[in-house]
Amino acid sequence: MVSRQWQRWLTALSLDRIARHWLGGRGLIVMLHRIAAEPGAWRGNPGLWITLQQLRGIIVTLRDEGYEWMSLSDALTRPASRHQPRFACLTFDDGYRDNYELALPLLRDWGIPATIYVTTGFVEGTVPDWRHGLESIIAQHPVLELRLQQQQERFSTAGPGEKDSVYRQVCDRLSAAKPVTRAQALCQLAQDYGVDFDHSSLDQMLTVPMLRQFAASGLIELGARLFVRSFSSTTSRHFSPGEPAKVKRNEHRTSNIEHPTSNETGTIRFSVRRSMFSVRCL
Repeated sequence: MVSRQWQRWLTALSLDRIARHWLGGRGLIVMLHRIAAEPGAWRGNPGLWITLQQLRGIIVTLRDEGYEWMSLSDALTRPASRHQPRFACLTFDDGYRDNYELALPLLRDWGIPATIYVTTGFVEGTVPDWRHGLESIIAQHPVLELRLQQQQERFSTAGPGEKDSVYRQVCDRLSAAKPVTRAQALCQLAQDYGVDFDHSSLDQMLTVPMLRQFAASGLIELGARLFVRSFSSTTSRHFSPGEPAKVKRNEHRTSNIEHPTSNETGTIRFSVRRSMFSVRCL
C-alpha cells in the first residue's frame, strides 16, 4: 500500500517522467493482456485489463516523452546507443479476442506495431482456460457451491469484495488440485450452473481468421507463449526449431517466444537454445 501511495505522489508531481529520463535505460516494453471499451463490469482478474482510454494514454505519453514505438523484433536488432531515441514496444499475452476487436483499430489509426504472444492451447481449445467459466458463474450468481476432494463448500458471492475473494480462493484450490480432481470439480460446476467451460474459454480467445488478419496487417507480429503448468508436456511442440505454431495453419513461422518467469526458467532457457532460438535480454 505504501509503495502504491508513493507511485501516485510521484506521478502527480511528474517525477516519474524525470526518473524515466535519467534511469530509463535503452527503452521499455509495455506488457498487456486485455482491453475493455469502458470500465465497470466485475472481473475476476482486473489486473489483466486496461481500457482503450488508458491504452491511448500510454501511447501518447511515451510518444510525447520522445520514445520511438517499434516492434519487439526491431528492438532486438537495434544497436545499443545512447544517441538514439529510447524505444517502446507493445505486447499482448495469450491471444484474447478483444486485442482484435478493440486494440487493432486503435493501433492501425496510430500506426503502432505490437507483438501478440499466442497460447495455442487456449486459442485452439485443446487446453481451455477454465477461469473464464468460473468468472461467469461468480458474476451471475450470489452463491457458489464447490465440491472438491469429497468436500463441499458454500461461498457467498453477493458483493464485489466477496466475488474477488471467492474467485481467488477457488482458483487457488482448483489450480493446486490434481488434474483428475480438478476435472471432476469443473464437471460438477458445469452441471450445477449450466456453464460450458470449453465455450466460455473459446469465446474469449482469438480465432484463426483473426490471427490471419493480424499477420497480414503489417503492424502485428505473432509469437508463441508458453503457459507453464507442466513444462515437460509442452516443450517439444512449442520449441521445435523453425516449426510454425499449429494454430496458424502453417502460414506464419514463430520468431519470438515468451514465457512467464518461474522456478523452471533455467530449464526453459536451455530448451529454447537447444531449439535454435536465441535468448535475448533488453
